[in-house]
Amino acid sequence: MLPETPAGRRREGAAFIRDHLINVTDKVFDDFAGAQVNPHQINTLLGIR
Repeated sequence: MLPETPAGRRREGAAFIRDHLINVTDKVFDDFAGAQVNPHQINTLLGIR
């Protein structure tokens, strides 16, 4: 049930947002662009000789 007052709705909304925020990680998981390129491995994966 929603609170009756705007202040009550703000409090409930703030609590909802706080409880559902996803923490940001300090780990890099998408830095594949800086990786070394191995043409032989790429060709093998693609089935090219």
